[in-house]
Amino acid sequence: MAKVNIRQSQIAHTYAVGSIGDFPGVSAMFLSHDYEEFDWGKPKDELEDDIQPNVRRIINDKRLSDAFGIENFVLPPLDSVSNNKIYVVRFPMSLYCPGCGRIHFVNDLENSFSGGLVPGANGQKFDESFRAFICSDCFQKSKRKIELVPTRFIIANMEGFIDDFPWDWYVHRKPDLRKHRGKGHKLYLKFGNASTSLGSISIISKDNSNKLVAIENLGEIFNQDKTFIAEGDEYLQYVKNRMRKPWLGRGGDSYVDDLIHDVPVPEQISRSGDGVISGDNEEIIKRKYPRTLQRGANNLFFPLVFKGIRLPEGTNNINQVLVNSLTELKKQLSASQPDTYSNFSNHDWKRHFVNSYTFIPKLQQYEKSVFHEAVECIFDENNGTITEDKKQKLRLEEFECFSNSEIVKSDEIWYKARHVSSIGDYLKNTLKLEKITLLDKINELKIFRGFTRIKPLVNDDLIFETDKSNLSEKRLLEYDRICDARKFPAKTNELPCAEVKGEGIFLKFNNNAFKEWENKKSVCSRFEQMKNNLSNYFTTFDIDEGEANISARYVFLHTLSHIVMQQLANDSGYSLSSLTEIIYCSKPHEQNEMNGILIYTSSSDTEGTLGGLVEKGDPNRLSPIISKGIDKAKWCSSDPLCITSKGQGFMTTNMAACYSCVMVPETCCENINKFLDRKLVLDFFNIETL
Repeated sequence: MAKVNIRQSQIAHTYAVGSIGDFPGVSAMFLSHDYEEFDWGKPKDELEDDIQPNVRRIINDKRLSDAFGIENFVLPPLDSVSNNKIYVVRFPMSLYCPGCGRIHFVNDLENSFSGGLVPGANGQKFDESFRAFICSDCFQKSKRKIELVPTRFIIANMEGFIDDFPWDWYVHRKPDLRKHRGKGHKLYLKFGNASTSLGSISIISKDNSNKLVAIENLGEIFNQDKTFIAEGDEYLQYVKNRMRKPWLGRGGDSYVDDLIHDVPVPEQISRSGDGVISGDNEEIIKRKYPRTLQRGANNLFFPLVFKGIRLPEGTNNINQVLVNSLTELKKQLSASQPDTYSNFSNHDWKRHFVNSYTFIPKLQQYEKSVFHEAVECIFDENNGTITEDKKQKLRLEEFECFSNSEIVKSDEIWYKARHVSSIGDYLKNTLKLEKITLLDKINELKIFRGFTRIKPLVNDDLIFETDKSNLSEKRLLEYDRICDARKFPAKTNELPCAEVKGEGIFLKFNNNAFKEWENKKSVCSRFEQMKNNLSNYFTTFDIDEGEANISARYVFLHTLSHIVMQQLANDSGYSLSSLTEIIYCSKPHEQNEMNGILIYTSSSDTEGTLGGLVEKGDPNRLSPIISKGIDKAKWCSSDPLCITSKGQGFMTTNMAACYSCVMVPETCCENINKFLDRKLVLDFFNIETL
């Protein structure tokens, strides 16, 4: 596996930083784009040749970069024009021989084979780097070249740490055998013939004289309490509270590791009679301690990706870098001169910074209007903190751009819009549509902020957070689960992204149509059940749910979007998996109301897609598409179980919604198939279910 090509768009999800890729003979983890300074190319002004094949592919989008508190975004290198690559490390480091059963470790193989060079059939040596290693035992004994297989099991915790399964630690788990840990014994996997259960798989330890030292079956490796938090043999105590972060690279013979902070000491761990962890700190213990996972498990990697639409220049945005600088300056002044600044009100701070503008050169690099807007943002008269929801702000700007009939194209970016002048009686009066915008050209950035493990991030607004001091204790715990896309977040002022171009249909609904409907008793009762399900989930897992960002109208818009996507896939020629959505819905009681759906298709090709989707946005074609979709939603092959459900799907946040009716591939959905209910959609249109 000297070289493998991947699609550009995959660096934001499938092959993103921290993910595991399976390739012929090799299992590898993808490294941060700033692992080495110029891994993804050099800045243009540092290259000497005229062709500049290795130039860094930078995207400047002030609106989006300000929201993340960075300067710009960087695209992965293209093989056709660059010698730069996306780098990986082997993971896991433990490899299994199907011939003799021996477990080998990459660092040992590299040392014994002189850095991966092994004898070839012609007596010469060839480079096995990122090809399958061969078993050194079998090769030395019989000259057989048996390729090693990456082991199936790894360990990870909820804070993102990940490592090889501790084979040596586990096989010597009995008290009288613990003295053999770390002695370099040879380890073997043995598979029983009678059963396919884990209990039939054993790990064997032999010393250098091939004398049997220990044997242990794998029957309990998925029991976190009894394996990694066993009384008197807590795993984190053994490794001194340190685990590895392979996506940051290797240091010597092993991966970069880090300290797991605030791990409860053994005396703070309470157990029931059968050894199960209990007590007030049960959640934090299970969060810190690792658990066994299969290498290809779905919960091993949850990418944090924000889909931002690039808009024509001209929108006046708050400069987030300036906001961060002013916030830090305020902290420094308060700490250095507490007698002067400790009693400052918001008004005092605002006046102080406005008066300081002409005296601080660092501030004068910003236009005065931009500076004043940042000061107003920070020192809001209500509470002195940045109260805006950055995600909602970005969505509002997109919503207003698509709704503005005067914005039709841009010479700087891939954007072209057609605003439909007449939408027809059915769409206007029955579906309550107010506007249709056909986007012949739409440019999306898939911004990779980082990832979590074991469970997805519940509060997705945390990906924009730059100041942890404003977070509640529970939200801070959730924020600390985010593993940054960068190796050096403090100095790397860019995030990786994938740029895709395509076409889309924007539908804007009438605000007044929702107000009476939302107050209907049947709607309130049904939505209250969904909110209770969500609240129970947060309570069960001790999560701060924060401000509710859903409403009955969001459920309506989200479900209708899925219905329309499914029908468009049938009629437009695009597969369902090639379509995606953005829901524009204001929070309850927000001043700026949003009620819109954007359905679009995207491609990493420079010329975008071919117009088959916007063609279906013509009112004469769109009307029957939506009508047929709603008609299909009246019945599901899983009814009556589906239509009468009181909660199903992830976090039980769906009502009448399953994969037989309105759920779509998760790559299409902006909310991983949560908050769906076709009965609410039918209720909105006064349609009875079958």
